[in-house]
Amino acid sequence: MKDTQPTAFPLCWPTGRPRHHGGRESARFSMRRRVDGVAYAKTESLTVSQALSRLTAEIHRLEGVSRLVISTNIEVRRDGLPYSGQADPKDPGVAVYFTRSKKPYCLACDRWDRVADNLAAVAAHVGALRGIERWGCGTIEQAFTGHLALAYYGVDWRVVFAGAKTFDDVERMYAERARRAHPDHGGSHEDMRQLNEARDKARAELAA
Repeated sequence: MKDTQPTAFPLCWPTGRPRHHGGRESARFSMRRRVDGVAYAKTESLTVSQALSRLTAEIHRLEGVSRLVISTNIEVRRDGLPYSGQADPKDPGVAVYFTRSKKPYCLACDRWDRVADNLAAVAAHVGALRGIERWGCGTIEQAFTGHLALAYYGVDWRVVFAGAKTFDDVERMYAERARRAHPDHGGSHEDMRQLNEARDKARAELAA
């Protein structure tokens, strides 16, 4: 598969990630109103600009992040980030692509009915994942395993089956990923094609 970069606009939803089914919900992400430096109890819904600030701050707290692309259905500025103040699109989904430690990742959210809230949800998720290392129960690499992005960076079996050392490891991981990639479970034929290609490459190399 050709190595390409996901676009900031329009939304590039990641391969293998099911879309939210049913009505989208209104989120409770908000910003306290400040007047003369005082935070008032009344809260206001986040703007896209405010949500972007939260998200980029969380992403940049991760070490070694590069190739950041924030993909939405909101038109983008010259710097590639979404304009604030636009009407929410029919599809308010958000997909955040980046590489870390030479591995491609994508965090995606379309549960909420506003782009700003889906951006804020991804920011909150990154913050929670960073907490894993602080609490000493695991590593960020372990937490990010389920967010590996396959669709826009080619099929590399070492990325698809990260951590596999034998073909038995690959087969075990393949069975787990196939459940999500299959068209009957929210995936697609293209997802399965890429997964099968990765398994074939692993078999050829590990059997050599």
